[in-house]
Amino acid sequence: MCAPVASTGQALARIDARSYRHANSNHLPLDPVIVIPVSMPMSTDIKLRRDAEPAWPDRCVCCGREEPSDRVRLRAMTSGWANVLLLGGFGRRYTAHAPACWDCARRVRLVRWVRTIVTWCLTLVGVFLAMKIMGGYRGPFRKWFALLVAFVCLTPWFFWQVFFPPAIDITVAAESVDFEFKDEDYAFEFAQLNAESMCDDD
Repeated sequence: MCAPVASTGQALARIDARSYRHANSNHLPLDPVIVIPVSMPMSTDIKLRRDAEPAWPDRCVCCGREEPSDRVRLRAMTSGWANVLLLGGFGRRYTAHAPACWDCARRVRLVRWVRTIVTWCLTLVGVFLAMKIMGGYRGPFRKWFALLVAFVCLTPWFFWQVFFPPAIDITVAAESVDFEFKDEDYAFEFAQLNAESMCDDD
């Protein structure tokens, strides 16, 4: 089973859920966060069990304002090779709702739509270039080479999203969900509230 994780900067913060439960039952402070290297440099990721209902801090996930008036829906399909090749069109759907101000919620929805449109447009450009480049090639692995050209066109966009992440995003696996936060402090509060639901080693 997956381990509880939270990545930030060029590091991954891990909170031991079992230590949290023991400390919480005795009204003791949380154990210190352990930091280890990871590859997601600009977001802070908290991994929860997929079947758990996430608890959220009572403030906007984008601007941090207390008691926000709206919520923003986060929806994604289970990640996997089939889902990657079909650009999110395959797999079990997961939905969560994060607290947000009305303006921030509208902005998050707009950003998610723009990201989807840009991804599809770049993919179509990649497919077009692949057809032009591979048009005269009839050798083995023709389709895979064409797919490689399409992915090369998407690579700058993927890097942009890594280094300039949105305020909130999710990545869904078969048994877990990564909640990806731009605000490190918000992510840590989220981890504290959901220590019981974080993926455990046992």
